[in-house]
Amino acid sequence: MYCDNCSIVPVPDDELPVELPQDISFSGAGSPLADHPTWKHVECPQCEGPAVRETDTFDTFWESSWYFLRYLDPRNESQPFSPEAVQKWFPVDHYIGGVEHACMHLLYARFFTKFLADAGYLETREPFTRLTTQGMIIKDGAKMSKSKGNVVDTSEIIDRYGADTARLFILFAAPPEKELEWNPNGVEGSYRFLRRVWRLGLAAAEVEETDLPETLSKADRDLRRSTHWMLKKVGHDIEQHLHFNTAIAAIMEHMNAVSSSGLGGDLKVHPAVAREAMVCSVQALAPFAPHIADELWFKLGGEKPLITCPWPEVDEEAAAADEVTIAIQVMGKLRGTVQVPAGASKDDILAAAKGDANVQRHLDGKTIVKEIVVPGRLVNFVAR
Repeated sequence: MYCDNCSIVPVPDDELPVELPQDISFSGAGSPLADHPTWKHVECPQCEGPAVRETDTFDTFWESSWYFLRYLDPRNESQPFSPEAVQKWFPVDHYIGGVEHACMHLLYARFFTKFLADAGYLETREPFTRLTTQGMIIKDGAKMSKSKGNVVDTSEIIDRYGADTARLFILFAAPPEKELEWNPNGVEGSYRFLRRVWRLGLAAAEVEETDLPETLSKADRDLRRSTHWMLKKVGHDIEQHLHFNTAIAAIMEHMNAVSSSGLGGDLKVHPAVAREAMVCSVQALAPFAPHIADELWFKLGGEKPLITCPWPEVDEEAAAADEVTIAIQVMGKLRGTVQVPAGASKDDILAAAKGDANVQRHLDGKTIVKEIVVPGRLVNFVAR
């Protein structure tokens, strides 16, 4: 508080915390506390003369610079946070925030953490173990914001297509760290994809539940490979990179394989393989389109909500390819491709590459001086 006789005077401890008045009028201009007729006028605790309370408040950056520590111990009435809570939870595993915060909030948060470490309250000097700065949404060439008046009301998309379509469309549009140019033209495509998933899910629910056969046909192996490669890809892209767009693309690619299996018509694979492919698709889709995924999950025999279920296990053996495509180059230029068994030896790969007709034409009359083999990827012939 401020006193004409005593200058700046701290509020006595027995008067803390200072309670704010309830009869506040918000004019929109300045602090409403400064215009309150009685609350700010007090008696100076030193000279007992008239004094005026401080009516300014902390900038929001003060609180946002250490809120993550208070979250660890929010009901502690004697300390900002206890050493036990900090020891258990701190530092933050993964911080996700807007890129525009990097030079303000995040800078202050690191400063506060280092100060508290110097003061003996923390053992670590960095608040965040991992940081992801998300890109901004751009509309008509400008950052989308309320102040610019160019915010899109997604309720129109939700009302017409549903919340799952809105979520899938936004998450599929771009990786989180990149700017997203808002273009609603892709909404229809996301809606059609979810309708396709729904139809195939209902078809899978009609397939008899059986165990996987001991011997799988090539079609069975191909579909199981697609299923478990998709699970591996989705899990990796979510957990390691937060790349939801590529995870969704993997599900879409897998759904093409599910559709080609004849599900809903003349089934070309074992029923257990078809059901597994669809069940895993629903589980992988749940983080992006939870409502339709949960509905299909129960129709496929699920007994509790998907959010309570563990992530499906990847069968690494099933996910491994039987064959790989090898690119064949002559003097660094692509001249053909060849399919070889996964794990094929160098000699077998070279023999297959040299057997390609187009490669033979480009090697005709030349002497191979070097053979470069990158297993599982390419062969390059250096010839004169």
